[in-house]
Amino acid sequence: MKPIIATRLRALRKSKNLTQKEMSQILHVRRQTYANYEAGIRTPSLDSLILLAQYFHVTLDFLLCPDCSSYFESTTPCLSPKKESIRLSSYERQILKDTQELTSTEQEQVMAFIRFLKENKTL
Repeated sequence: MKPIIATRLRALRKSKNLTQKEMSQILHVRRQTYANYEAGIRTPSLDSLILLAQYFHVTLDFLLCPDCSSYFESTTPCLSPKKESIRLSSYERQILKDTQELTSTEQEQVMAFIRFLKENKTL
């Protein structure tokens, strides 16, 4: 089984329409090293994990834990001792997972559709 971090890194990278080469440059590692992170062959260092969490505005829990209850960092992408966590249902987690795999354009279309539905509840 592929580590959860590999799956999450790939989904996060794709959500920002970045290449593995671009991610490797952000982390200051070789492209093959980053590719190994996504393949589950290697695990990023703690420093790289912190940088990834900050870059994508997610918690370390989200990157590392298969059933974590928190997803996005609050307002600042840094580690803080007091953090509110949001409990998500399995349905909500599935929605987040599915939308992570979409391009940013597709995510914008989903959000536009949700706004449409909210504004037209009487239809």
